[in-house]
Amino acid sequence: MQSNNQANQSRYRHSEVGIIPVDWEVVSLSSVSKEHMQNGLFFKPSLKGTGVKLINVGDLYSHVPINLDALELFDATDKECERFKVEDGDLFFTRSSIVASGIAHCNIYRSPNPESTVFDSHVIRVDV
Repeated sequence: MQSNNQANQSRYRHSEVGIIPVDWEVVSLSSVSKEHMQNGLFFKPSLKGTGVKLINVGDLYSHVPINLDALELFDATDKECERFKVEDGDLFFTRSSIVASGIAHCNIYRSPNPESTVFDSHVIRVDV
């Protein structure tokens, strides 16, 4: 008879990224993304305050999923709205941070009825 520790160990395996469940597969983010990973639009402070909602680096740290009510407004062009449009289930990663541990911090956009929302150039989107 196996001990609880042995039974738990048999459900996990070693992989190149560490210990994972035996039924998981290690794949690259780009292989599960519908589109190429994408940086967002260039944020111009003078265009802040009106327009569509904007996801920026700070929004990835404050609440999971991203707090839609706390997003700032940004006066994006129609072309920017189309190119950087955010959809339910999009994953976002920080590209940079003041501290190394903040780089590649991840969060998710969840909204069954997405409003017009775009994302900042300091954020990378993975569209899964």
